[in-house]
Amino acid sequence: MIFIQVVAVALVLFLVLRTLQRLFLKVVVSPGTREIFLRWFPLVEIALWIGFAFWAAVSLFGESSFYVYLTASMAIVMVVLIGWYFLRDFMAGFILRSENRFEPGIRIKSVDSEGIISRVGYRSLEITTDEGEVIKLPYRLMAGERLIRPAEPGRFSVQPIHLEFSSRLQPDEVRQQINKRILEMPWVLSAHAPVIKLSVSADGNYRAEILVRVINEESRMKTVTDLMRFFYPINVSK
Repeated sequence: MIFIQVVAVALVLFLVLRTLQRLFLKVVVSPGTREIFLRWFPLVEIALWIGFAFWAAVSLFGESSFYVYLTASMAIVMVVLIGWYFLRDFMAGFILRSENRFEPGIRIKSVDSEGIISRVGYRSLEITTDEGEVIKLPYRLMAGERLIRPAEPGRFSVQPIHLEFSSRLQPDEVRQQINKRILEMPWVLSAHAPVIKLSVSADGNYRAEILVRVINEESRMKTVTDLMRFFYPINVSK
C-alpha cells in the first residue's frame, strides 16, 4: 500500500510540474518574466524531487533499522552531486579566466563556435556570433579545447625589411624559402602574405625587399633576426 502511495505521489508531482510549466509559458508573454521563470523553475523542480526522495525513504523504510544510514547516504550523495554540478564549471572558469583575458567585446574562436564575448559569467561564457546568435559556453566544455583569439588587423602595420645575403639557391627557390619561413613565424599576420622583391647584385648576392605585417617594431626585429639565421647575411638594413 505504501509503495503504491509513493508511486502515485511521484506521478502527481510529475504531472503538476509539467502542467505548471506549460501553462505558465502559454499565459505569460513578458520576456523578462519568462526568462526568470525558465532560469529558476528547474532549481525549484529539482528541490521538490529531492524532497520527494527523502519523503519516499521515510515512508518506505522509516521503521527499518538501517533508515538512518540510508538517509545519511542519500544526503551525502545529493551534496556530492550538487557540488560537482555547480563547482565543475566554476573551477574550470577560474582556471580559464586566469589564463586568458576574457572581457566583453573580444572575439574568440573555439573548435565549434566563433564570436564576440558578450558576457563573462562565473560558470559560463556568452558569445554572440556574426549571425546574431547567442551561444552560452560552459567553462568545463572549453577547458579541453583550443581557444583562439583571431588577429585584429587594425593593430598590425606593414613593416619593411631589407636584406642582402648569399645563397646557392635559384631566385624562385629563395623567394619560396623566405615566404615559407616568414609564414611560420607566429608573430606575423599570416592572413596577408608577405611581399617579396628579390634582385641579384653585380657580385652575385641576393638583395631582398620584404614587406610584412607585424604588430610592432619588436616583432619586425624578431623577423629580421630569424631570417638572418636562415640565410647567410652580408648586409641588413633594420
